[in-house]
Amino acid sequence: MGNLNEDSEFWDGFWKKNSLDEINEYSWPQVSKAYGLKRILDYFDGDIRGLSVLECGCGSAEVSKKLLVKGAKCDLLDISKVGLERTTQQIREMGYEVNSFLGDVNCIEGLTGNKKYDLIYSGGLLHHIKDLGPAVDSMKNSLTKNGVIIADIIPKKFSLQTIADFEKSFIYFLRNIYNRDFSNIFSMHTHIPKTFVSERLPKEYEETFKQYDLSAEVYTATIYPSFALPKFLEKIYSRILISKYSFWKSLYIRESRLLNLLSISFTLYAKRKSYE
Repeated sequence: MGNLNEDSEFWDGFWKKNSLDEINEYSWPQVSKAYGLKRILDYFDGDIRGLSVLECGCGSAEVSKKLLVKGAKCDLLDISKVGLERTTQQIREMGYEVNSFLGDVNCIEGLTGNKKYDLIYSGGLLHHIKDLGPAVDSMKNSLTKNGVIIADIIPKKFSLQTIADFEKSFIYFLRNIYNRDFSNIFSMHTHIPKTFVSERLPKEYEETFKQYDLSAEVYTATIYPSFALPKFLEKIYSRILISKYSFWKSLYIRESRLLNLLSISFTLYAKRKSYE
């Protein structure tokens, strides 16, 4: 990653300040997670019973929670001890058991004891990693023969979010002035660590995975931007987005040049080559 210790400290601090119970189902990040879940279910035609899953960079593990309810067997991996402990406890209170691994995605085999998975999922992790190669190699080595890696990524490119960020910058500027937080007066992304790196184009992610003898394809995933909205408006906005998944899916299938230009995030699918 950018810097593992800095990332760990950032996310430990984040989870100390934020309760899992306070995470709003109807928020932009949760809409992204909901869509990530739907794409997984689409890939497996809705039947994930008995599927072995590793969620890397799990955070609150919203996707794994839903997969567990539908019959999958999930393990969690994260660099935040605080977040991982809280999420694991919450899942156990739901009545499910998971294996939780504290560590880096570069070292999956050592952490899991060389366990193999039918699905390795990451929702917003890979664009935090500066040197992607070791992570790809570790994920590949942890797949079953017919296993798949599904990863939601935010590449380096112009998108509708680029335009929406002007609104967010202005709102955060006013908010920091109101709170007399003059040291962060021009800071917008308060929820993103300093080590966040988004240096690759969609095709560069695809090419990196192919270098490790994986078949890989990247598709558009998110075109709707995030805004700095009051909670009640964010709830309305998010409800509309979740209810219109079929509409967004019909757009993504077309893979038009305009859609690729405006899209904020993409989903990567990678599998072992058939001859292995």
